[in-house]
Amino acid sequence: MIERYSLPTMERIWGDKFKLHCWIRIEFAALRAMMDEGIIPKFDVPKHLEHIDTVHLKFIEDWLEEEKRTHHDVVAFVHLMEQKLGENGKWFHYGMTSSDLCDTEFALRIQAALALIKGGVIGLQNIIGERASQYKNSPIIGRTHGMHAEPTTFGLVLLTYVDELQRHIERISQIEDRVCVGKLSGAVGTYAHITPDVERIALQSLGLNGENVASQVVHRDRHAELFNLLALIGATIERLAVEIRHLSRSEVDEVSEPFYKDQKGSSAMPHKRNPIKSENVTGLSRLLRSYAGAAMENIALWHQRDISHSSVERFVAPDSFGILYFMLDRMCKIIKNLVVNENKMRLRVYESLPFWQSQTEMLRLIKEGHGRKEAHDEMQTAVLNTGNQEKLIKYHLRHVDLIFKRV
Repeated sequence: MIERYSLPTMERIWGDKFKLHCWIRIEFAALRAMMDEGIIPKFDVPKHLEHIDTVHLKFIEDWLEEEKRTHHDVVAFVHLMEQKLGENGKWFHYGMTSSDLCDTEFALRIQAALALIKGGVIGLQNIIGERASQYKNSPIIGRTHGMHAEPTTFGLVLLTYVDELQRHIERISQIEDRVCVGKLSGAVGTYAHITPDVERIALQSLGLNGENVASQVVHRDRHAELFNLLALIGATIERLAVEIRHLSRSEVDEVSEPFYKDQKGSSAMPHKRNPIKSENVTGLSRLLRSYAGAAMENIALWHQRDISHSSVERFVAPDSFGILYFMLDRMCKIIKNLVVNENKMRLRVYESLPFWQSQTEMLRLIKEGHGRKEAHDEMQTAVLNTGNQEKLIKYHLRHVDLIFKRV
């Protein structure tokens, strides 16, 4: 995550402080479950250690220094916590492997990050919905292949995104159970030293599901699905950004991004008001798709586990979540402050009427007894009667209310 495309609430989840806090929560959940099951002797677990403020800068610095010595981040963490627990420190990380800790921590971070994404998607959907209602009956020329087609309304154009984002909200809800999954089943997933009940009790206390059949890891098809979903949401935002960019072109000028006081569009041409925020979102969406591809590569690990996925996820996870959260925030601001030129939209509808009226006239000829080819050929070359423009526009848009009621 780079500062330019990071928001503090998401950045916090992928920082070292939150990571170590998750590790502490997981280890203490496992300790309590093992004590409840009689696997280890009972002792008082210092509750103050579980608070995130326990993971202060000095703790992080000590952990990083110990990692330099051991060349293993989990071993370094266990050493530090063993010292804090004194004589009971020997039970810390008892029967667990690094993947138990790291994959369960990954699930907790995904859970927190996915909640932010879901909130961002809902927020964007609400803002687009408000603007869709505002322009529900504002005619705009429809465009297919970049060419003028028949009229629609700008509200209907925006409503497609409201409906699409609803599908993403449903997808997020569906994927949560499949991806917020941890494991405490030991070195190769056989519960050799920790019982299934310990895993169940500990993961339930953390609000996570358990892997049904673990190897040494939670299987990466779960995460690949997640990162493909993040890329899919990004593609929807990109689709909206591309629409704004096209409608912003000088020869179209039907919408424009907000242009703020003292903002400059070009170092060379002072008149420029480029749609840079929508272009920025378009570019970031490309990164999300590349990260989804990298996550797919992580599925095939050697036997019960190798570590080839680890370095990939250190980039893919914080960057994918961070980029998408930034995109959602940016698009909310674009749509909320979008400048809409209704007069230009309506003018284009009127100017193109001789062309988009063609299907109406062709169908009229067919009803009068002409063959379809004959009617099509005639209308392709005819100069149409453009009278009664408003009545024709209203005829084309007569079902708008019905479509809005569906969403």
